[in-house]
Amino acid sequence: MRNWMFIISVFLLVACDEVAYLRNDEKPVLVLNAVLEAGCDSMRIELTETKGAYDQSPWQRFQDAEVRVYEEGELLGIAEYQPADSSFVLRQPVKAERTYRIEARVAGKGMVWGETQVPRSPERYDFEIDFQEDNGWDYAVADCRWQDRAEDTDYYWLGAEAIGVFSMSWKAVKDLETDSALPDPVNRVFSLTNNSAYAWGIRIPDVGMNGQILSISYRFLRETNRVRVCFWSLDKHYDAYLKSFHAHYYNAEPTEGEMPWAFYRVNVYSNVQGGTGLVGSYAVERKMR
Repeated sequence: MRNWMFIISVFLLVACDEVAYLRNDEKPVLVLNAVLEAGCDSMRIELTETKGAYDQSPWQRFQDAEVRVYEEGELLGIAEYQPADSSFVLRQPVKAERTYRIEARVAGKGMVWGETQVPRSPERYDFEIDFQEDNGWDYAVADCRWQDRAEDTDYYWLGAEAIGVFSMSWKAVKDLETDSALPDPVNRVFSLTNNSAYAWGIRIPDVGMNGQILSISYRFLRETNRVRVCFWSLDKHYDAYLKSFHAHYYNAEPTEGEMPWAFYRVNVYSNVQGGTGLVGSYAVERKMR
């Protein structure tokens, strides 16, 4: 029986721009993870190493690694290791429409690197949130309207966040219901209301939009009145990673003789050279009620 390695420590999750397959008995490789947010005042970078599915030891950390960040080809700075959360941090702002390259060197293990171009938010957008009751269930309804950029290929994801009854922090809402024909079915899930539901986010492919005004309405169950809708513009790498994650999480099944799905394989998009992982970016707009 083949034992497949869980190849990436998920961050929110070997050649460039490919799906990576690693066997459980293969030599470990470096994992570089960094997802940059446009407008954020710093960058957080994780550097770990692959390990076998049955390996219960802590994730390998490389606090002596040299992690360099380049902006538009020029050295922006060297990230510092933060023991509090075992990550590297560079306190420099993330700017939309800039290209960032992250390189990590580990003594005796070589170098890994990845690159991303940070997207910007749509120039015109409008979000509205309303509350409704349906068969005794309390819902929040989001109406989103925005204009596509004709000159760009955009990667749109919509979602919601809420603060629960016993929580003090924002958490992503899992099931989003809509009858719109716009969403990609890659993460469509079963819904008790017979509407189409999508797990953790709604992906809107940029196909044939050409600068059009787009709109979509979706709803989600709410525990309290503290909710907000989210509109993400992703770079192509983060979008490809999320799409591959959802496609295999919800649709992949082990072949005959394989292990249960939790350990049998993970086919995840990677844009990291010299190892595996993700260097991606996004811009996000939120409206709260």
